[in-house]
Amino acid sequence: MHFLPDPIDPAVSRTALMVCAYCALTARHPAFAKAFRDPFAEPLYRLAAREGDALMERTPDWPAVERVVLAEGGVAATALTSVVWRKRWIEDHARRALEDGIRRVVVLGGGLDTLALRLAPAFPAASFIEVDRTETQRVKRRLAAQVAGIPDNLAFVEADLAITPLEAVLSESSGPTLLIAEFVLEYLPPEAVARLFGSFRPLIGAQGRLIFTFMSKPSLETEPLARRYAEAAEAIGEPIRWRLDPALLSGFLRDHGLRARDRLNTRVLIDSYLDRIGINVPGVVPERPVDTLHMVLASANHPSPSRSAGPSLSHKGRR
Repeated sequence: MHFLPDPIDPAVSRTALMVCAYCALTARHPAFAKAFRDPFAEPLYRLAAREGDALMERTPDWPAVERVVLAEGGVAATALTSVVWRKRWIEDHARRALEDGIRRVVVLGGGLDTLALRLAPAFPAASFIEVDRTETQRVKRRLAAQVAGIPDNLAFVEADLAITPLEAVLSESSGPTLLIAEFVLEYLPPEAVARLFGSFRPLIGAQGRLIFTFMSKPSLETEPLARRYAEAAEAIGEPIRWRLDPALLSGFLRDHGLRARDRLNTRVLIDSYLDRIGINVPGVVPERPVDTLHMVLASANHPSPSRSAGPSLSHKGRR
């Protein structure tokens, strides 16, 4: 059966906890650890999961990970591998955006993800904001304070993205913004996703960027591993609600004033990226759905109209 650990606090989703475990377990494989390393994932998992200490103690090395967590192969092995390349790809683009002068990074539905925790100390001139449900933020703040401490330039904003307009808790920035929606839109109702995309363009600004993921509608209907993942998510009450046909992506973005700058999807592109970051190791990277998970870096299609200069809040809401 697909690996789906139990959280101590029900405010933490099981899929978020699964990803946290995988981020920790990648450190057990030398090639994976070289490509992506999250020093906060293991202590977070130990604190957030029932029997969290037990799993980490039972998996001290990669053979143990294969025996304890990946024994069923298929979905679990595919999901763990996808964590490596998608986390590294997002972090690469986030760092590039910050190095290019972006000074506000907003992570939507961050769950137990630690990207903002890891980047905020390295980029003290930028502001980092995580937006998530009140219950999740309560847990995240407590765990983050225990594991890493909360940097002064990181704020936690409370909002249910399924019902709350993003512009109600974020303001248009006086500078460009990077918005990150990693594996969060997929779990929202289609009408909520449409509303969010309607707000992305004005919130990132003319020079801002958007990173988001989506699951391919055709792949979910035809790829056995993709269907198994969707079925497992639905069985625990976290169903995939929004999906997109990749053939419609360009038009979808254009309708919202956006264009794709970079994409990572399909077997060929993923293999090429894995090779580039040094983890295309024969016998390690498992078979995976060819076209299921898509990563997109987007930006404004056209410059936005100039606005009068003036003070601008980086966020609204409570920390």
